[in-house]
Amino acid sequence: MVNIYRWGSRYGGNDWCFVRTPADYRETGKPHELVILNHGNGWIMDGTEATANFSEKTQFGVDSQNGGEYLNTNRPDYVQYSNPLIEALLAEGFVVAGAQNDGQNYSEGSAGYGNEETRTNIIDFVSHCQRNYNVTDYCHMIGASNGCLATLNVAMITPPGFIRSVTLLYPLISLYYAWKVSHNYGVRMAYPGATSFSQFTDITRGHDPLTFQVTRTNLVSWTNESDYANDASQPVTIYKSTAISWPRIYCIHSPNDTVTPSANHWVPFKKLLLRSHCKHLEKIVAGQHGDYRHFDVASIISWIKR
Repeated sequence: MVNIYRWGSRYGGNDWCFVRTPADYRETGKPHELVILNHGNGWIMDGTEATANFSEKTQFGVDSQNGGEYLNTNRPDYVQYSNPLIEALLAEGFVVAGAQNDGQNYSEGSAGYGNEETRTNIIDFVSHCQRNYNVTDYCHMIGASNGCLATLNVAMITPPGFIRSVTLLYPLISLYYAWKVSHNYGVRMAYPGATSFSQFTDITRGHDPLTFQVTRTNLVSWTNESDYANDASQPVTIYKSTAISWPRIYCIHSPNDTVTPSANHWVPFKKLLLRSHCKHLEKIVAGQHGDYRHFDVASIISWIKR
């Protein structure tokens, strides 16, 4: 069952959401685990079932990728406008939910680039689900593209245990790279006034996972590494580490992605997690940004249930 409604964001704006409940959902008894889906750029919920999702990628009845597999109405898991990942999560007994969360105050379809409104809305939406549905007092989060930056921003300001697991799909992680290279307009809309570098660093402080609460030992920073590409994190050299207690993080990414290149997003973040002894796992797939191979349902389910 899917419930679609305005959930009541304190910021107003576009606060459409969806909450999908499994077939065995009960209002009492053992709580169902909650999975929050955070969308990327270009996704606009409007109260229809067609937008009760977090991406058009692998969406049933919409996405023609993978030889038209998601247009095949004879699939046993086919549910119009859902997708294989959502249906697999529901089959496992999870409650699956997502909301627009950006208020559309920045630019059309913006995912907010992890700004204060976005991450506060997501936290509030989780609380809304916990008050109104029979779900656990923790959640799992899956982010797609810019939804990954939103997810990590929530993780940066919530206590350990609020998010039990994170899954990142073709992620946008480096806010600085997005501002400098790939999504300057969108970042400036989400962080008004972030025009010059000094303005950017001041206005976005606390929102970039690659700089927020990152500590340096022996003053050896990534920007000065001579052997960055082949760094093996040898114990004789101490690099940047993070003071954040990250949830366990699974990332599925592609070296062929030119929209959010792994070398600028996941790879430096993975180094930070590695050096900080944070639990993480990656799967490297082929294909461009949003390619269906990122949606590896079996491995995502396995990661969440671990």
